[in-house]
Amino acid sequence: MADNNGDRWDAPAEQEPAHAPHTKENAGYAQKGQTLKESWEASKGHPFRWFAGKNFAPERVRPWEFAVQCIPGFFNGFLSGFSSYNHELLYTNKFGSTKSKFAVAQIIYNLWDAINDPLLGSYMDARHFASNILKTLMRISALVGAICQVFPMINWFGIGEVAPEWKITAQLAVLVFSKSIADTIGTASGVASSKVFARITPDLNQRGWLLTAAGYSSTFKEMVAYIPSALFGLTVLQEKFPILQGPGNSIYYISLLGTLVFFLPQAIANMFPSFVRQRWEPEETENQEKVGYFEGLKEAFRIIKYNNYAILGWIANFITVFTPAISGNSYWMYTMPKTKWFGGKDPIGGMTLLPIISSISSPVAQVAQAVSPVWIRGVGGPRNMQIINQGVAILGNLGKFLFMRKLPDFANQNRHKMDDKGYIPGIEKLSFPRLGGYLAMDMLMQIPGRIDSIAGGMINYEMYDYVEWKTGKRSEGAKTAVDGLFSKLLAANVNRFTGGFFEDWMGFKPNSDTQSFRYQKWATRLIFFVPAVDAAITLIFRFLYRYPGDKAQVEAELLERRKILDGEQMAVND
Repeated sequence: MADNNGDRWDAPAEQEPAHAPHTKENAGYAQKGQTLKESWEASKGHPFRWFAGKNFAPERVRPWEFAVQCIPGFFNGFLSGFSSYNHELLYTNKFGSTKSKFAVAQIIYNLWDAINDPLLGSYMDARHFASNILKTLMRISALVGAICQVFPMINWFGIGEVAPEWKITAQLAVLVFSKSIADTIGTASGVASSKVFARITPDLNQRGWLLTAAGYSSTFKEMVAYIPSALFGLTVLQEKFPILQGPGNSIYYISLLGTLVFFLPQAIANMFPSFVRQRWEPEETENQEKVGYFEGLKEAFRIIKYNNYAILGWIANFITVFTPAISGNSYWMYTMPKTKWFGGKDPIGGMTLLPIISSISSPVAQVAQAVSPVWIRGVGGPRNMQIINQGVAILGNLGKFLFMRKLPDFANQNRHKMDDKGYIPGIEKLSFPRLGGYLAMDMLMQIPGRIDSIAGGMINYEMYDYVEWKTGKRSEGAKTAVDGLFSKLLAANVNRFTGGFFEDWMGFKPNSDTQSFRYQKWATRLIFFVPAVDAAITLIFRFLYRYPGDKAQVEAELLERRKILDGEQMAVND
């Protein structure tokens, strides 16, 4: 099978060089060019040595090096679930901010995020940092970034049920300051991680599997990030712990406790990938003259023009940037009917349903994600995989709307007042068939969605290699720079502002048992139709992408240029 951009994805995954025969003398030890299967066969009596990589030839990535790519997401998910995922709920329900004022705070720190991206990205490309410096930066960033997650969760000004405007504004200023520091250090760490990841191996097939392992990090984050939200509305906790009673207190204290517990484990986990060995170092690191900052900035924008995949993606992002981003947490919290299922004391509402739905649908996608490179080759390459994903996203969002379009009117009802059967009189119950249909659509969307990110990563690294072949320079920092300038400058601000504006217009009332009919009516349409339209626009630009050269020629010439050798000579230790 061949992709219509000329990629040969029906070729064998790896062309194995000759290797020493399996004999009693070499059993349990690495042989040059040994396959994964052969190395496992040779190491059955030494499983720990195999996992540590003692049974692998130096050019091969060890099992533990794949494993550490998965670990950060698990802890990132818990910390994000308690902190950053709940900033909006916390700052509206506990600290009394309006949606539009919170959106302004987001705009301020995202503007800084957009500014520091090109500054840091182009600087790091221009300075040609060696791997040991990049790894040190990753480790420092992991600790500083985790600490910055704690500060916005603390009630610095003693805000209670009624707070003067200056206290609300001051608390928002703490959020802006903390997020700005975290975004700055995160940008530097992101560029460093991209460069370090590329240097683990030049082999595209191994990179594909590494991206699959790293993709599991994001999967774990998505799964566990919703777990804390299930705790916020449980009345049994509020009855047992009086401190959780009152407007927004359950969200505040549960979020603060979780943040304090998980910020240090997250910092440690994010350091793990920085200990993976680099198997090649760009020649420019040692041989190229380091240019000045402004010359480097101009160079970053000059060479990025050769990355047509990135350019098409930025155009799609620019078109879709003006669509409003409606808060998913608010939607689920205030529009889902509550019902007593499974004989539980607490009624189950939207904030509890989110982790339930995620825990059911995510494992299915994880199974598919485990063999992402196989799926990608099966459909003809990463470009085709991304096209399929956008098509499924369109159908999935429309399908979700069909199952969730009939929402109850809570405008004049108390959603906690339930009859003996466990639901609110006169309001349609959230039935299992409707929930099952929504779950089916969610599962349908997650499978190609998880593989899509891995496919995009494969294309990105192919394009980084192409730009290096074309110009002699690596461009991870340049792409990060333009990503920030366009995507974050606009997408992270415009759609959030329009989303906050629309929610205020719809009459959203934070921390209230009732919501307006207008909110329920329009929120349901926007939460599903907007992503469907965005996916349709992105689909067009996925069709337009073509690899700009002869991939086999590019790879062969790069290998010759890098002078990659088999054996220990190709390993660069920091």
